[in-house]
This record gives sequence, C-alpha cells and structure tokens, in this order.
Amino acid sequence: MDPSTDAPLETPCRLDPGAWFPEGNGGRRYVTARKWCQRCPVTTACLQAALDMESGLGRKERHGMWGGTTPRERAQMEGVEG
Repeated sequence: MDPSTDAPLETPCRLDPGAWFPEGNGGRRYVTARKWCQRCPVTTACLQAALDMESGLGRKERHGMWGGTTPRERAQMEGVEG
C-alpha cells in the first residue's frame, strides 16, 4: 500500500509473484527479481518487513527475495549461521 494514498502499489512482486520464490538454485534464479527490486519504490520497507518477520529464524527457514535480498543475504545481515 502507498501510505500517502492507501492505494495498492503496482510493485513487480504483485505482478509476477513466482519470480520471488524460485525453485531449485535460487541464487541464479533471483536475477530477475533483484533487477525489479532495484526499481521498486518500497524496497527498503520490504527488506525491513522481511527482517522483522524472519527475526530468530535460521538461514534454511527463510524464503524468497525480499527488499532485493536473498534468504542467505538476510541471514548474513543478522549474523545467522546454518
């Protein structure tokens, strides 16, 4: 939602949700999602939401591209191992 208007944002993840949760080797398959995240108006808020949601989870329990970061990258931000 756009906080200034309460209207839904036309973010890329809403247009093609599958790109953010690739099966198989996610690292390489996140390329498209990462490019779209770079142009998204809510990337920072999205990343913060993911970090809040995933707080206390191990790396293997995290899923999807959020705020332009992979599960592994978010785990590293929080110093999570395994």
